[in-house]
Amino acid sequence: MFQQLRQIPVMNELSDITLEEIMNNIIIKDYRADEMIYVEGEPSQYVFLVVSGRIKITKVSSTGREKILHIIRENEMFGEQAIFEDGMNPASAKTIEKSVIFLIRLETVKKLMIEDNRFSKMLLQVMNLKLKQAYRQIINLSFKDTYSRLASRIFKLSRDHGVRHEYGLFIKAKLTQQELADYVGTSRETISRILSDLVQKEILHVDRHKIYVKDVDALKELALGSV
Repeated sequence: MFQQLRQIPVMNELSDITLEEIMNNIIIKDYRADEMIYVEGEPSQYVFLVVSGRIKITKVSSTGREKILHIIRENEMFGEQAIFEDGMNPASAKTIEKSVIFLIRLETVKKLMIEDNRFSKMLLQVMNLKLKQAYRQIINLSFKDTYSRLASRIFKLSRDHGVRHEYGLFIKAKLTQQELADYVGTSRETISRILSDLVQKEILHVDRHKIYVKDVDALKELALGSV
């Protein structure tokens, strides 16, 4: 496990002593697809590191509508906000697909933040990246129409989760139309209509929950707002 931790990008600059401390306080857990990991408002005991699979981080509005905040992929960390939220989860986390996750005890994380400057720096970098992503979401919601917002989301998904395929760039993070609607902040019907248009323009190929990007440049142009 030591070498496995060392190969994870967010961990590769940490000292051997810190990695051993993490290794001695890890629980390895297998999750099924669509399995809840934790619920918003519940006490948190762990910070999570994805070994394999994909996770969605969500919040529910006062009207009961779910909003997807982030999609977490392999080798990425989540749940670290609980360190600064009195140990409470500020959002919910659920698997998108079958996943293997390292659960690092929250008390261990707090201890290492005090003892190891490199660990603190790593954690701040993780949180800073998520703040930038949240800022981009605010910009998208404030200044882009729904068509451009969806194009922007699919472009980012293709960049973060895309693999080459005969139909184009296959997005491994398979989302339903309702999940895409929750991600973009619109209705499922609107998502269906826009996806159909993007397929007709031969920018995307869609097969049920599978999305393939056929024309990355055209999608990027739409993502920038040039509909």
